[in-house]
Amino acid sequence: SINNTAVGYQTLFSNTYGINNTAVGQNALLNNTTGTAQTAVGQAALIAATTSVENTAVGTGALYNVTTGNSNTGLGRSAGLGISTGGSNVAVGAYSLYNNGGTSVGSGNVSVGNSSQFYSTASNLVSLGYATLYQNTTGVNNTALGHAVLYSNTTGYNNTGVGHQALYYNTYGVGNVAMGYQALYNNTVGSDNVAIGGTAFTNVTTGYQNIGIGTN
Repeated sequence: SINNTAVGYQTLFSNTYGINNTAVGQNALLNNTTGTAQTAVGQAALIAATTSVENTAVGTGALYNVTTGNSNTGLGRSAGLGISTGGSNVAVGAYSLYNNGGTSVGSGNVSVGNSSQFYSTASNLVSLGYATLYQNTTGVNNTALGHAVLYSNTTGYNNTGVGHQALYYNTYGVGNVAMGYQALYNNTVGSDNVAIGGTAFTNVTTGYQNIGIGTN
């Protein structure tokens, strides 16, 4: 193998033909064999990776369970720990895309914030903020921007929440748009609602196809 850099106990320990890898920290890229163009900085970062390519892990246990998943980025303690074979994920923040310690995270997710997408196994999610989409499991195509937005969502999909605790209690609701502080806060299964403004439709729980603009 060529163009590899290994600093620390058992870094790149199993490497055979992998090239252009950088590993810094105890057991970083420990099991890599033919994986290429990867960066692992931190104890046990990318420890399980074997043949994957173009992953970047910075932080203790970052991208810990990635085996063959490609083009993932994990920044923070245990960031992206739930990724194994999924690809093109971005996890920034401690325990972001953690999958509660599992290994079933999908692909194409962007998760920025401590514990963002903590339980998720889904794909195509975008979340920015502490505990955004925290309880999401299989809900796909959701966007959450702000503190604890879509916190309780589990299987709801195609939702967009912007603002502190918008769509906080949404669990199965589909196709909702909430913009503003606690907009659609108590919605659980209501779908296709639009709420724009601080506390807009905050007490709607199961309604459908409502439009509310302005503070309620």
